Amino acid sequence: AFSAGMFAAATAFLPSSFAMYCVTCAAAASLAGKHAVACAACVAAVTIGWPFAGICAIPYGVECLRTRGWIKTALYVSAPLATITAVSVAIDSEMYGRTTWSILNILRYNVAGGGSELYGTEGPGYYLRNLLLNHSLATPISLCFPFVALAHRLAVGGRGSTQ
Repeated sequence: AFSAGMFAAATAFLPSSFAMYCVTCAAAASLAGKHAVACAACVAAVTIGWPFAGICAIPYGVECLRTRGWIKTALYVSAPLATITAVSVAIDSEMYGRTTWSILNILRYNVAGGGSELYGTEGPGYYLRNLLLNHSLATPISLCFPFVALAHRLAVGGRGSTQ
């Protein structure tokens, strides 16, 4: 493990740990050129595991868009999304006794603010400190990437590859 977060989550039986395993599978699949598997793993991470893992799926989605195009990427995402969501809604509805989806409940609670009085809320500084703590060197590097990419794009201009 490269960070304390991955080390601790490796043995935990939590939704976020499941999402971590799915995103790791997506990384391996993407590196192997198996973009359909990468997209399916990201969909599983978000719909079964932890919806906030969707931020981790962005690079794999962009890579799939770049190499496979919009139509194949949409197919790679929509087929597992429909299947996994249908199964998840069916199981959640059976367990809760009403039509519901646990991922929607998590998002409603955390994003829409339905229940912040239970646990409180934190400002943006808390999340930035947590990001720096868990990803030390990777955070500043990743925050600089858009500017480096823009500078490279402006330097290269319309000339194409620099090789």
